[in-house]
Amino acid sequence: MLINSIFNSNIASLKSLDIDLLVCANGYEKRAVTISRALKDLNCKRIAISFTEHKEDGNRPKNEEIFDSLGFKKYPMSGNSIDEVESLITRCFDELNKNKVNVVIDISSMTRNWYAAIIKAISKNTRIRQVVVYFAYVPSVFVPQKDPYPPNQIISPVKGYAGLMMADKPLALVIGLGDDEGRAFGLKDTLDPMKTYVFYPNLGYNKKYCSKVLSVNKGLIDKLPQENKFEYSVTDPISAFVYLESFCSQLLPEYRVVLASLGHKIFGLCCFLLSIKHPDISVWRVSAGTRSNVVNYHPGRSRVIVGVEFLKGNKK
Repeated sequence: MLINSIFNSNIASLKSLDIDLLVCANGYEKRAVTISRALKDLNCKRIAISFTEHKEDGNRPKNEEIFDSLGFKKYPMSGNSIDEVESLITRCFDELNKNKVNVVIDISSMTRNWYAAIIKAISKNTRIRQVVVYFAYVPSVFVPQKDPYPPNQIISPVKGYAGLMMADKPLALVIGLGDDEGRAFGLKDTLDPMKTYVFYPNLGYNKKYCSKVLSVNKGLIDKLPQENKFEYSVTDPISAFVYLESFCSQLLPEYRVVLASLGHKIFGLCCFLLSIKHPDISVWRVSAGTRSNVVNYHPGRSRVIVGVEFLKGNKK
């Protein structure tokens, strides 16, 4: 399937739609149940992908009870699972047996592997004529991490997003910065790109978080020319996507483009969608793997909903 359109939406609009499938992540973060509670009255199939890790940490025991009470069917999977998640979503679509499907995917507590696999499953579907996916994200209140970020364990392309371009062009690396010190430098050192560009959320989103992002990445940011540094809006992801697509389109004729989201999942979502639209673009992940810190993120006040229309066959 091909991406036909991308648009902003909201919770109120979702409540008025005929939603067929709601997919959430069952983990230890308190915000993991925010969207499912807000959409509790929807008459639809509900599934929760349940982490096999950290079953007793944070809000996990309470979240188990909430998902059960809301009628979710739970599927245990590792946070690193890709093929299993892709197969699950494919089966769900087959069971719906419809030509047009409306789906809500709550990525708030998902790993990048999970929502990358979901996007890939949708894009590979050949039976359904139209799929409209509403990606929901609940930004958290700022929580300063008590422990330093563990050393990077995984620096590699996300499976299914390795890019199709031959290695006869120089590399341009586009990084969505996060608040973990050392991750961006580790990726840059590994790939050794000819050009490096960074994107970071603007201060209007969450001043404490954004200030930390700038602080922990100061060494990298200060070494880059001003024209290689960009701000984006977490709460207006369409603007972020449009700008990122325009920027990468200018790079593609001369460079192999690698995208990496080390911070907000909204930027990560933009990266995966962009790679679906432009298969030459690669998406990489940087992670501490099983050594990652456990942080129980609580929901903030805002809710971000991104609608994506996938159509079978050619674009309009």
